[in-house]
Formats: sequence, structure tokens, C-alpha cells
Amino acid sequence: MNLAIFTIGLLVSILALPIHAAAMPAEISPAASLMPQPKSMTVTTAQLKLGDNIKWASLGLSAQQQQALTLKLTKQLSSALQRPVQLTQVAKDQAQLQITQQTSQAHRPVKLGDDESYTLNINQQQIQISAANELGVNHGLSTLSQWLYPQRNLMAIQGVQIEDAPRYPWRGLLIDSARHFMPIDTIKRQIDGMASAKLNVLHWHLTDDQGWRFESKHYPKLTQLAADGEFYNQQQLQEIVAYAAARGIRVVPEMDVPGHASAIAVAYPELMSQPGPYEMERHWGVFEPILDPTNPDVYQFVDKLVAELAAIFPDPYLHIGGDEVPPTQWLNNPNIVAFMHDNDFEDGEDLHAYFNQRISKILAKHQRKMMGWDEVFHPQLPKDTLVQSWRGMDSLAKITAAGHPGLLSTGFYIDQPQYSSYHYRNELTPRTPFAMPKFAPQQQAQYWQLTIPRLKGSAVSVGLLIAADSPSAYVRLNDKFSRQVSVSQQGTNVALTLDTWMGPVAFELDLADHQNATGFAFIGNSYYPVSGQLTAEKDANQLAQDKLHLAPATHPLSLTNTLGGEATIWAELITANNIDVRIWPRLYVIAERFWSAKDQTDEAAMYQRLADMEHYGAEVIGLQHQAQQQAGWQALLGEKSTPADAQPLHILAQALEPAHYYTRHHINYQRDLYHQQAPLDHFVDYLAVESLPLIAIEQQLQQADAPLKQALAAMEQLLLQWQANQQPLLTLIAEHPRLGDINEVANQMSQVTDIGLRLTRQCQHPPLSSPQADAIDMQLLQLLQQQEPHVIAAAHTLRRLVSYCR
Repeated sequence: MNLAIFTIGLLVSILALPIHAAAMPAEISPAASLMPQPKSMTVTTAQLKLGDNIKWASLGLSAQQQQALTLKLTKQLSSALQRPVQLTQVAKDQAQLQITQQTSQAHRPVKLGDDESYTLNINQQQIQISAANELGVNHGLSTLSQWLYPQRNLMAIQGVQIEDAPRYPWRGLLIDSARHFMPIDTIKRQIDGMASAKLNVLHWHLTDDQGWRFESKHYPKLTQLAADGEFYNQQQLQEIVAYAAARGIRVVPEMDVPGHASAIAVAYPELMSQPGPYEMERHWGVFEPILDPTNPDVYQFVDKLVAELAAIFPDPYLHIGGDEVPPTQWLNNPNIVAFMHDNDFEDGEDLHAYFNQRISKILAKHQRKMMGWDEVFHPQLPKDTLVQSWRGMDSLAKITAAGHPGLLSTGFYIDQPQYSSYHYRNELTPRTPFAMPKFAPQQQAQYWQLTIPRLKGSAVSVGLLIAADSPSAYVRLNDKFSRQVSVSQQGTNVALTLDTWMGPVAFELDLADHQNATGFAFIGNSYYPVSGQLTAEKDANQLAQDKLHLAPATHPLSLTNTLGGEATIWAELITANNIDVRIWPRLYVIAERFWSAKDQTDEAAMYQRLADMEHYGAEVIGLQHQAQQQAGWQALLGEKSTPADAQPLHILAQALEPAHYYTRHHINYQRDLYHQQAPLDHFVDYLAVESLPLIAIEQQLQQADAPLKQALAAMEQLLLQWQANQQPLLTLIAEHPRLGDINEVANQMSQVTDIGLRLTRQCQHPPLSSPQADAIDMQLLQLLQQQEPHVIAAAHTLRRLVSYCR
């Protein structure tokens, strides 16, 4: 492949790799630290002195609410100010802190659409929080806590006026307790984090092929035979519901039917579409066991379970899963096939729709509304069914256009390591269809059919339409609608980027053969080869008509039907020991997308605030992302290790990231480690998604007025630190066999530092020649081509520097 391809459009392609977060000073502007950003905020010149004994008053709160609020305030203010604080209740004219609840009402379950607005005003005399109800008060206190934290060492607090309310009423996090069990304390800690981020729905995935996690009095064999002793009894479920409600969070349980039912099959095989026998499923994936929709006992089973769940979870919604329903067992059962024929069902989708209609009636009997994934969508689906989309914006657009309320989860799958900037760009409302492009008469275009092979599952199909002398290209991935993207072309070399359900994808292609394409794509930070063929070349307008698959021109946006979104933390590669590392602080970014205005899109400012939330979440809220990383790496060194012993691992981690997208899942699959019993206690299991120490360099390169020499100096300092760490790191690895899986990457760091130091020094003289730049870029690319659970993220930053140094 022509080396020039690695330079042509390089800046465009690497810019698709999101900017990392910048390191934050200990004291920063409180206005720059809030996340989510408020609807309206005005920083004033007022200064309020706030001591350790804070006088406070409340209006509109019952005596019981005042007592509970005193405890909450004492804890929150002490945590935010990082010192013990005492509260004394006084008359409102003597108070430094006044909280007003405008409507006094008895405690009731949190409901979708409740008023969550609040105001926060800090002047020279007083902090004032006003809201319609407890929800708004809670949000106001969360904002106050974030406002105080960066000022914790100051003598006076900066004044501000904030009016705030959420953009979307449904802002959730799905926690998967089925694949790997999550203890009660782990769930509570995530709820605390959710409340601090102003999220309001815990979607609790309680059943799947690998485990049934809630106690049923009617069907005890579910936990006796299909839970490995790890499940929540009904009292614990009620405890979580109450804990979440006190923090303004609804809990929506998910019981997955009719598929993802291997656990049911183990306990009650008589309910399945094939007789079995069945054993506990330990591997990850999609499996055949599925409930029999023609068996009346199945509906009695669901009815009794729904009754038990409804008695515990007060929320009107109950999630029935409904995703990934393989019809194999149905189509191999003569009785079910006959039933389909008798009812004029054409396929498994029609039978699935019949099942869902029956389930919807059962839910209605218990005053519950049905919620399910994309696959429940069908013309016969009751219109009040809430459909949650994991398939993407195209699917969500069809769902909401058909009149169903919808939620978006595509682009918010945080079990995948993905950049925060990618999540931040992920808008929740269906995209406006773009019109068929109009090219100049006689303008020629090419259509390339490309393939991205994956390590597990089918390859990704890519259709690429490129017109001569056009700044835009048109891309279609698999069966999605075509997308218009910017393209960089020089001769037969092409670079383009776009956000996809897999993450940000940056293509660098060589079309020099004219018939065959070669090149690669980075899905997030992970390298994937790309190949393909030229399938058509003719008039651009005609080719666009033939090849582009556009969303219908009449496609409505249905903005009112999009209720919000949910981040998801599926647990194939997540345990209670590293769940915080994967969720926090990234979830604050997604929470901002759900809460704040659509035009809140400044990624550099977002990353500055996110860096502060890294410490705020740990020090104020008690999230364990930092502690879990430290404990995980110390465990690799043995029981007697100290934090100082693990310091070489922390320095190494500055240069690394876990492989993005599902790359590590697929690597584990190839290595026969894609199952429930595979150990998840390796170095990479505690590695942060984004490499924070590379941040300042990345952001400096994005600032047009910042001298390149500043970024070079910062990069050189980092490289020298890695160079000095090399021998202690290799010694540590040699002494501890459990670090063997990072031995190769540790050795490669010598190459990284050598390349990087040579680059930073050469770049300070006249610009690199093309041959010099190509040679360095090829070395870096070779480091990135290796498909391992971790990626040398520093190589991406150095590639970006190569582009700037030319």
C-alpha cells in the first residue's frame, strides 16, 4: 500500500478520534465545573462567606422532611467542602441557606413527567434553593455541591443565579445484574452517582441466559437452580426501590422474555419450545432456548411474576426485553408451526408480536405499561408500548414516527470503551433526512463496496459513493440509511470520518488500483483492515439515484415521542470490582446530553469539566473508579503490595487505553475466554477508557492560537517520564507473573518513546519532509495494528503530531 495514504487526509481521519480530557488545576472556576450544564446561569460578583457552622431554614417542608434534609445537607456540604460542617436550623431571616419547596405534598413514588426544575441563587447574604418538590430540591443541592467543590479552600463562595430544568424527562442507566451479579452496595453507589448527575431512571436488568436474579415466591426453582446462589430477595429489591426514590430515581425492572431464557429453561423446561434437557449457559451471546407462545402455562408464569414485580416496583413501566429472539425452536416445533399456520402468521416476527400482545394485556391487568427493545416493534404493537432502541437512530425514527414513545441507547453503551466526545455528539432526536445530492451535469462518481471484517460475527458492509472534485462522500453501513460525510481526497487517496453505532470510525483508503480498495479504519482507537472493490462508475447523479438509500422525505422527526435515553452497562466483561471504572466519570457526559440544551456541544469545555468530575465523583460522591483501579493493580502484585509498588503501572496506563468498541469481547471469544467463568482481573480490566495524561497535548493541538512548540514540549516531558519508567516497569513485570500479559506492550513502550522523542526534536526544526513523516507514521501504525485487549493510545497522539509537524 502506498505510504502516502497515511499522510493524505491524516489530519481529518485522526481528528475523528476524540479529544481527550485536559488536566484540571486544583482550583477552577465553579461555573466551568458544573455537569450537566444548567439551562440558564449567570455568575455574579457577589461573595458569600461560608463557615463550618451553617445556619439554614426551610419553607414548605414537613417536620419529617426537614429532619431527613438536615442529615442530607450535613453529608453533602461536608463532602463538597471537604471539611466537617454543622447545620443549625433557624428562622429564614437569619439563615445562610434557605430551601423552599413550593408545593407541600405527601411522599409518593417518582413518576415520569414530574416537575424537576429548580432555581439556585447565591448572593452576599444567602444561598437560596427553590423548587416545586423534592425532585427539584435534590437537583438544586446537587448543583450546589458541584459549585462548592472547586471553592472548598476559599474564604468566600462566588455568587451565581441559576434557573434549571431537564431537556428530557427520561434519563437512565441500565445495570446488568444477570450476567455478573452486582451486590446491593454496588447498586446503591451507582444510584448515588446517578443522583449527582441528575439521572432519574435505574433500568435494572435482572434476568438473562446466564442467571435469574430476583426471588419469586411462586417459582422458587428460578433462584434455586438458575442463580448460583446470587440473587436479590424481595426485601432487598424493596430496599433498592426506597433508596432510589429518596434520591429522585425511578426503578424499572427488566424480565427478559420470550428469548434470553436459558435460565428459565434450566428451572422450568416444560415452558420452553423444545423439551431440553437444559444446563446453565455460561457463554456470552444469543442462544436458542425460548418460551413457547402456544402454551397457556407460559402466560400464567408471566402473570404471576408480573404480579410479584408490581408489588415491589411501583413504577408504571415494566421492561419485558423482547430482544434477539431466534425463531429456531419455534420453527422446529410442529405444534408451534401448526399454530402459526392456523393464525396466518407468516414468520417468527408475527408470532413474537402475538406473544407481546398477550404480555401487554397481562401487564395492563396489573396496571403496568410494556417496555421493550427494538424487536418488539410491530404494526400490531399497542401504541402505549415504550420502545428502547439499541439498533440506532434509523430504528428509533421508525418507532417514534409510528406513534410509539421511544428511548435511545445506541451510542450510550458504556460497557464498550468509547470516547466521551463520541457520547457527547450523540443526539437523541431522529436525524433530518438529507435530500438526494445534485451533482454537476456529466460529473462522474464511483461506488465502492467495502468490507470491515470483525473478529466475531459477520463483517461490516460499507457502501461508499465518491464524486470527482466533491468535498463530500456518501456512506452506508450495513442496512442503515446513507450518510453524507466530509471527505479528504488527493488523487486516489481518501480519508473520511463518521460516527456510527460502533463508535467514531476513521477511514484511510487507497484506491490507486482503480478496481480494488485497500486501507484500514479505526473504530475508536482500534485498528481494522478494510478491503473492497469498485462496483460502479458513471454519471454521479444517476449513481446517487441507484445506490443511495435515504430516509423517506416524509420521515417525521417526532420529537415529542422521544422521551430521552439510557446508558447501558452490560456485564459480560464487568464485575462488581471494576464497574465504577467503566461507568465513571463518563456517565456525567451522557447525563449532560440528556439534561442540557441541544446546543451544548463544546467538546473541549466538556472535557475540562469532565476532568474535574473525575475527582468530584470520587471525593464527594464516593464513587470508586479511582479506588477500584488502584485495588485491581495492587492485587496483581500480591497482598502485601502498596500504592507505591503499583506506580509503574499507573505511569504505563498514561499511554494506554482498552481496545474500543467490542474489540476486546471479540478477542476474548477467539481465545475461548468469552464466558462467565473467565477471570476479569487483568491489567486491562482496570484501565481507564480515556488516557487523561495525553489530554493537554490533544487540546493544545486543537487550539489555533497555541504554538506548536508548547504541545511538543508537553509531549516530550511525557515521553521522558515514560522512558524513566521503563526499567522499573520491566522489573515489576519480571517479578510478578500475573503481569505477563502486558510484557509485550511494556517492551513496545521503548519504541514509542524513541519514536516520539525523535519526532518532537525533529519537529522543532524546519518541517518534516514527506519521506520522514511517512516513515514515522508507518512505525506508529504498525504499533496500532496489533489486535490486543489494550491499545497504545500514545501512538494516536503521535500520529496527530506527525500531521502538524509536516
